Amino acid sequence: MRLSLAQYKRNIARDLEVLLNTRVAILAEELAPYPACRDSIVNFGLADFAKLCLTSSEERKEICDRLTAAIARHEPRLTQVRAHLVDETGMVNRLSFAISAQLRALEDDDRVRFDVMLESSSLHYSIR
Repeated sequence: MRLSLAQYKRNIARDLEVLLNTRVAILAEELAPYPACRDSIVNFGLADFAKLCLTSSEERKEICDRLTAAIARHEPRLTQVRAHLVDETGMVNRLSFAISAQLRALEDDDRVRFDVMLESSSLHYSIR
């Protein structure tokens, strides 16, 4: 049974939410002597960045870079992944991101966008 494009995107969104809400136990620097581990399940998820200041533009960029790297590494259905911060006035204790990417398996030139919200108090990501 072939999935519709909408169902395919929903499945990716569900899996992205799991990926973004999983924290890696071993830091990338510690895995440097073991290059085969970099792309393995050992490195699935995001490094904890609770120590980062979410109001700093440099640290927000670092979060975007981490999001991009984790998705590019662990979501094979997407290519050309980009994450960027979305400025939303009036947002308190939340950050919004847009993740855009190319669907790998489709012959069409379909780009997708996922709207992601990060609750700063819980560091929980949700995809809208």
